[in-house]
Amino acid sequence: MSRTFETVRENFIARYGKPAYSELIRDFIGGVSGQVSADRLGVTRERVRQWKGTFGFMVTTYTP
Repeated sequence: MSRTFETVRENFIARYGKPAYSELIRDFIGGVSGQVSADRLGVTRERVRQWKGTFGFMVTTYTP
């Protein structure tokens, strides 16, 4: 884990709580719109996109 990840996670949990962090991660896994997550947390869609980049990565595959 990078220090950036740990710092951002700690700051997120301090502000929004562990349940909100777990729910955000589930949103990312489930493909929930960033706008839905943003509305729930009272932040911008851009902020959710930044968290998504910090908290994990996306793997995309192509199957013909």
